[in-house]
Amino acid sequence: MANVLDYLKWRKDLTFKQDPFNEVDALILARLSYIPFDGILSQNSMETISLSKAISIFLKDPDCKEKVLLSKDIDLIQELENSVRFSGLKLSFYVNQIELDKQKQFSALVISIHDRLHCVSFRGTDSTIVGWKEDFNMTFMTPVPSQVSAKIYLKEVMNSLKGKFILTGHSKGGNLAIYAGVENSKKIQKRILNIYNFDGPGFESDFFKKPSYLNIESIICTYIPQSSIVGMLLEHEENHQIVKSTNNGILQHDLYSWQVIQNTLIQSESLTKDSVLIDETVKEWVASLDVMQRQQFIDSIYKLFESSQTLDELYKNTGKIISSIKNLSEEEKKNIGDILKLLLKSFIKNVRE
Repeated sequence: MANVLDYLKWRKDLTFKQDPFNEVDALILARLSYIPFDGILSQNSMETISLSKAISIFLKDPDCKEKVLLSKDIDLIQELENSVRFSGLKLSFYVNQIELDKQKQFSALVISIHDRLHCVSFRGTDSTIVGWKEDFNMTFMTPVPSQVSAKIYLKEVMNSLKGKFILTGHSKGGNLAIYAGVENSKKIQKRILNIYNFDGPGFESDFFKKPSYLNIESIICTYIPQSSIVGMLLEHEENHQIVKSTNNGILQHDLYSWQVIQNTLIQSESLTKDSVLIDETVKEWVASLDVMQRQQFIDSIYKLFESSQTLDELYKNTGKIISSIKNLSEEEKKNIGDILKLLLKSFIKNVRE
């Protein structure tokens, strides 16, 4: 089945004048923000560099394959580098902020299609443990630090550049794209053409009642795969499309598994039964906990993992993490046990139904 890499091979010779910006382009540019351009792009600067030049410099790094999250990211940027459609796009306003004390992971960049059309791409959760912690903080905290940063970042970018804007992001990046668009002024909202959210988590239900959300509801485009898990977290009241994936379960979060035909994502009629079951279980479980219980549970779990800075380190240190359970207080151990029992209870109830 075809995916975004096949799309690039098919359409790499078509300019945006010949074939206007589409949802697959938005998906590709959402993935581009995952590439660590640190040292190649100036931090939060208007100074531009062509996409092809930035990629060329990155690929010369002998450690480039170790620096990307997915091996197919290398395939993606190699295709982009040699594409008439993408190679000449200009990159600017790159930011990459990891702040352990604030439990914040935020990264974004601007991709200028031409002088009057810009795409702001927000990075999703990377391999840092603090990035994942911030995601789970969304269950008891609004806004989380990266959402605040996304709002400020978008305002600064749009005050610096003329023209219209497209916002895009995958995973947490999709959530940030929506949040930044909703929480900014009407003046800024009028310059946004579309907001693309690719399998990003939702929001608390009150978020969708805000006048600022209703102002731009019609331009928000959310896409989730058939077995979505990440994209089903929290609440979603915006219109969404279900996309076919070649993977199963949570592995469908990998956008390289999403099926493409021509310049569109192939749609599915419904979510899988597993996705619906997990969604109902998690929502019921979260609803059974008050805000303090959610925070205590997530903080206790994070306490076990915080000695590892990245997911790779976490996998290597599983023995150390297991042994560190004994360092938790009796109250913390009881809290984790009680809440996991509630999760199991919700799961069994929904399976029986």
